[in-house]
Amino acid sequence: MSIMRKLPVIGIVTLVFGYLYVLPCQAQHTLEGDWTGGIDFGREWQSINLTFKSEGATIKGTLDFPQQNRTGLALKQVIFEFPHVHIEWQGRTAVAVFDGVLEGESISGEFVQGDRKGKFGLVRTAKVNLRLNEEYSGSYQLSPDRFIDMGPIGNHLWFIDSKTRHTRFLYPSSETSFFSGPSIGIPFPVELRVTFLKNKQGKVSGLIWKENGGRPITGKRLPYNEEEVSYKYGDATVTAKLLVPATAGLHPALIDIGQGYFLGPDNGPGQYFYVRQGLAVMTPIRRTIGGSESNYLKSSFEERAREVLAGVEMLKQRRNINPRRIGLYGDSQTAWIAPLAATLSPDVGFLILRVPSALPVTENILYEIESNLRRDNFSEADITKALALRQLIHRTILTNTEWETSRLRLIGRRMKNGFLMYGPDGFLHLRFRQTRLRPKDCAIRLPTIRFLFCRRSPYRFWL
Repeated sequence: MSIMRKLPVIGIVTLVFGYLYVLPCQAQHTLEGDWTGGIDFGREWQSINLTFKSEGATIKGTLDFPQQNRTGLALKQVIFEFPHVHIEWQGRTAVAVFDGVLEGESISGEFVQGDRKGKFGLVRTAKVNLRLNEEYSGSYQLSPDRFIDMGPIGNHLWFIDSKTRHTRFLYPSSETSFFSGPSIGIPFPVELRVTFLKNKQGKVSGLIWKENGGRPITGKRLPYNEEEVSYKYGDATVTAKLLVPATAGLHPALIDIGQGYFLGPDNGPGQYFYVRQGLAVMTPIRRTIGGSESNYLKSSFEERAREVLAGVEMLKQRRNINPRRIGLYGDSQTAWIAPLAATLSPDVGFLILRVPSALPVTENILYEIESNLRRDNFSEADITKALALRQLIHRTILTNTEWETSRLRLIGRRMKNGFLMYGPDGFLHLRFRQTRLRPKDCAIRLPTIRFLFCRRSPYRFWL
């Protein structure tokens, strides 16, 4: 009899917990908010973001193509009859249609625009303060032989798993919960959930790492010391972030020179990896001249190298830095600057170079142009013309002559697939006649001193 009496109670408890579980799910039967994901065309992933807002009985929305720097494109129609989602957007060539199904925090389905088809996937994301990316940056220990190093890059947290070697972006579900997909820059389908933990003082102390099909792993955050430092070279003042291991004693140091012409705090997880190895890491994040923000667009490689050496000299004076073991980290373009600095001063103790070139700068630029154009199936005639244009720029820069003649020769120069023209940013662009090229094919940027394929050109044609 006692068992029979308990059955109704169990039923009531089950019913209550059933409602507790179902009601939040029902509350999520809405498109309202922000979504991130992309379209899978088989050999190509097109990143997209969608934002939905309810206005009475209708749903309005916008579409972003981050890789093309196209944002806030108004949707033509949004129909939501749970679980089915139908979205239309008027592209330049045809109406794009997304037909999918809402399941939990994801939408997936088929994409069609004209004869172009693919599968799309979206994950609900939250708008959070980007300062959280800096707050959560650091190294976390999941086990004796497994560490997660993470740091900010753009609007994301970028992590590297020391054991699996996976490198991914984290996307926010809330201020403390993040998710990741199967590859870098591909958030769908979700394969990882991360929850950050804080101690009683409100400081980040660790995280919970949960991979699909795996058990949750709690990891502790490794300690380090951080401060802001500065040094001067000529009229320039450089502000840098200095990370130092929490252990006592003299530490070898590494200066991360950066990648290109601009400084910023978005330097990814590498700095925390090196701190975990016992190195102090200094990352220049801001440069000013006369109190105004400055960059390196008008600086020679030698000027940059000597400015970095001013940073080496500053580190030599610190009591927690070994003055005989200060190295430089060069990445891509700055992999030319770091060795140059080492030839100018015996104080550079070692070099770490990522994707350095074995060619002189001018030859490397020509090599990149030819390789990219061949990859994108340009004709031999167009490749020859493009190389000739760059060689013209080389001669003008290296001899410092015939600037006006070169400018006039560049303006209006036509090629089979496009023509040169000035853009609103003041740079020359190669604008293509075709309207259905991949984003990376769509513009060649021709600044006065460099010739690059650029993903942020205003002249983009897609969908």
